[in-house]
Amino acid sequence: MTATQYVLGFAFDDVGRVALIHKARPAWQANQWNGIGGHIEEGESSRDAMEREFFEETGVRLDASLWTRFGRMHGQVGFEVDLYTIVHERIRDVQTATDEEVKLFCMWQLPQMMIDNVASLIHLSILCSKGDPQVAIEYK
Repeated sequence: MTATQYVLGFAFDDVGRVALIHKARPAWQANQWNGIGGHIEEGESSRDAMEREFFEETGVRLDASLWTRFGRMHGQVGFEVDLYTIVHERIRDVQTATDEEVKLFCMWQLPQMMIDNVASLIHLSILCSKGDPQVAIEYK
């Protein structure tokens, strides 16, 4: 059985705020904040999916080559998630582009209702965005 492929990105503006999305679905994520991402479509590269998903959910298009992959998560129920990070001044322009709210958060004021591992992933993505070669991770 082939694992379902996803991307998840943590995008920071030029003053250190992170863009998060308030999830309405799937049910286990509902009413919680998460990084921005989604399914990788058939024939699409992981980086291209990150560019597309971020644009669809925020209205901001950032070239796929600008995203840095910092890890991969494997779920026991048959999914894989490529993890990405980016720091770019255009992140301050994100807006809600679907029925799920997108908002920028200061690092010292992250929302309480986040997916369990999101705070850790945000901090790991910050280390990676600063060029720390020790950060590449593989969750299983």
